[in-house]
Amino acid sequence: MRNAIVLACDNSYMDKLETTIKSICAHNKNIKFYILNEDLPIEWFRLMTKRLSYFNSEILNIKVSGDSFKKFNCPYEHIKYQTYFRYLIPEYVEEDRVLYLDCDMIVTDSLDELFNMDLNGCPVGAVADLPRTDMEFNAGLLLINNLCWKKNNVFEKLMNLTAQYHLEVLGDQGILNILFKDQWQRLPILYNLQVGSDSLAWIENKTEWYSLFNGVPKVIHYTCDCKPWLMYNRIRFKDVWWFYYGISWDKIILDEARVYDNFNNLDTLNKLGYKAKINTHTT
Repeated sequence: MRNAIVLACDNSYMDKLETTIKSICAHNKNIKFYILNEDLPIEWFRLMTKRLSYFNSEILNIKVSGDSFKKFNCPYEHIKYQTYFRYLIPEYVEEDRVLYLDCDMIVTDSLDELFNMDLNGCPVGAVADLPRTDMEFNAGLLLINNLCWKKNNVFEKLMNLTAQYHLEVLGDQGILNILFKDQWQRLPILYNLQVGSDSLAWIENKTEWYSLFNGVPKVIHYTCDCKPWLMYNRIRFKDVWWFYYGISWDKIILDEARVYDNFNNLDTLNKLGYKAKINTHTT
């Protein structure tokens, strides 16, 4: 039986999507990927199907329409209406348990333990939206009781709530927190370390933020607009993202990605900044 993982994006984010998938396959097998999209080319899916076969995994091209979501507010410039596609999970995914991931995440270890976690009857498991609040969850990683979502018409409820509150809350994440208030299972921070907050913590000298988790988490989430593929930001694990972006599928298939498991000196990264020396030579 394959574990179901759902991701969603548009064509402009396809390289980030593939980077996330690479990181998953470097540490996991037997995955059924559902990709909710409007415009990803069929040729890419054919290529990915061949690659994923080496991991006893598969990928499904789930074409959806964004027309129903374009009218909803997106709170930040880097967030697009495709973020609302996660609402569609009970409509397209057949498995009873589903893991949803944002495409700005990197997986560094096996997800088997996460898939087997007890949700204690809750419709969703997630990590708190730290450091913003401990009372709401971050929607970048959702461990979903899909059977519950189907039985309780969660898609319809989310659409109705979004129509009513989308201008007042933090996008789809805010709506999900309204619907599942006091009904979500807290997951350990190692499954969604939101390093996008590093930049603000560095500016405000909030060193306590870095002490919440030591080491390399199982899932790194490059939240906010401080993405690792952008030049100017101060976040941890930028080179982890670039490692998975740059590694070839051949090396992942040969299991060579594990040579990076130690992440060298990343654990001792200067958490409050770094210095760089750039040498240039012009003629």
